Amino acid sequence: MRVAYVTTYDPSDLKAWSGLGHHIAKALINQDVHLDFIGPLKEKFSKWLSLQEVYQSKVRGKKFKREREPMVNRYYAKQVGKKLKQLSVDIVFSPSTLPIAFLECTQPIVFWTDATFNGMVDFYPMFTNLCNKTIRNGNMIEQKALEKASAAIYTSEWAAQSAVQDYNTPNEKIAIIPFGANFEGVRQIQQIENLIDNKPMDRCHLLFIGTEWYRKGGDIALELSRSLNRHGLPTELRIVGCAPDIQDFLQDDIVVYGFLDKKKPEESELLSNLFETSHFLVLPSRAECTPVVFSEANSYGLPCLSTTVGGIPSIIRSGVNGMLSPLGPDIHLLRDYVLSLFKNCQHYRDAALASFHEYDSRLNWNAAGQRVSGILERLLGGSPGSLVENV
Repeated sequence: MRVAYVTTYDPSDLKAWSGLGHHIAKALINQDVHLDFIGPLKEKFSKWLSLQEVYQSKVRGKKFKREREPMVNRYYAKQVGKKLKQLSVDIVFSPSTLPIAFLECTQPIVFWTDATFNGMVDFYPMFTNLCNKTIRNGNMIEQKALEKASAAIYTSEWAAQSAVQDYNTPNEKIAIIPFGANFEGVRQIQQIENLIDNKPMDRCHLLFIGTEWYRKGGDIALELSRSLNRHGLPTELRIVGCAPDIQDFLQDDIVVYGFLDKKKPEESELLSNLFETSHFLVLPSRAECTPVVFSEANSYGLPCLSTTVGGIPSIIRSGVNGMLSPLGPDIHLLRDYVLSLFKNCQHYRDAALASFHEYDSRLNWNAAGQRVSGILERLLGGSPGSLVENV
């Protein structure tokens, strides 16, 4: 099976979309899918787009998304179509709806992403206060992409529901497949058991990882840590990815590591050590699609503490690989979950092993790649009825 893998950016760039384009491609290649890469794609009309950004920002006080302009996406489609004529591929695949919305080709089109445009509007900070033009065009482009696609793969039920409810997409063309963990190397159950058994149970280590402190709920994580301390469980909050101003808090209970680059061996080793020695990942986000850090935490046997926001409930199952709480100021549900596991070491061990099982069975790139390649094969085989199976 030969697949045209279409990205607007360089798929080998680990900084582009947190490296997900690279990991998705690798997952497909590992399933013996031959990829012909089309990308990065060029943007045209840059001066006009820049003027629009300035006008909407300075005059209207609104945000303008240049990547949601039809002229940009038509030019993307033109580049892809020209390249397709030089290739002999069976399917066109993209981790984005943008470059395929206006694409005219004879091959089936498939995309795999973590949100719809409408699902993001007024949800993420960067998608708030958008100008009417961007909202109108963004929805139009998303609609066209969903109509073009033979299969639309999302990472969560939240995103899939938006495709059905906001864009009238038939259920039978939608699949729900989470992304894997962006870590090299695979840990075995014996390693996880050893990590669990070596953790002290008289002190709790919470690991927060995120570059956006407020959106990721860093202040809520701090309050959780303080509440656990007040209830008699000595707790340390480890902060990775940012360096917030937390001078008002007890520094003995907080360790700030800042941004750690996985490409630098010493920083990657430190990050791995933090996963190995922490008890929980805590990420009580206010807005979230399906961050791969949950899969990464589960790969180390860490249960995750988070919120019932966006696509998170498709990754974290309360009482299985962590605990979810409704978004709000009251963190008693997460606090009581932690305290209950620390009252009985076996209960914590069971939760940690269950978390690793979730990673090992469904939250890894091999499992995801198998499911996606299965969809591509069924498309080529012309299977009747529903082409996809939700997981």
